[in-house]
Amino acid sequence: MKQLFPTIKGKEELTRHVLSGCRPALEPDWPVSLQELLALCWHQDLDKRPYFPQILKKYEQVVTDMLCPDNVGKKVIKRLWRGKITSVRAMHLLLICDRTNGSIFFRAVI
Repeated sequence: MKQLFPTIKGKEELTRHVLSGCRPALEPDWPVSLQELLALCWHQDLDKRPYFPQILKKYEQVVTDMLCPDNVGKKVIKRLWRGKITSVRAMHLLLICDRTNGSIFFRAVI
């Protein structure tokens, strides 16, 4: 895992660095939903940072986007999380994890 601030040493220096307004860079290959959530959480204006219930509302989309960049996988995961698929039917779903170009995605075979 890449360090967020590789040149910063110790908690005190890190605290000064962050309080001075520095934030880790958002990686362009991260899902947009994750980039947006992190940007909100790291906002310079404390009043514009989300409260935990707001974070939770965005969390499902972030996890879905990170695990399933393909649309079929996203639909299956959303249905599973919302309880729209029974456990028996879920057992008949075959989720195949495929690593392509370093990313992970699931394909559903029903």
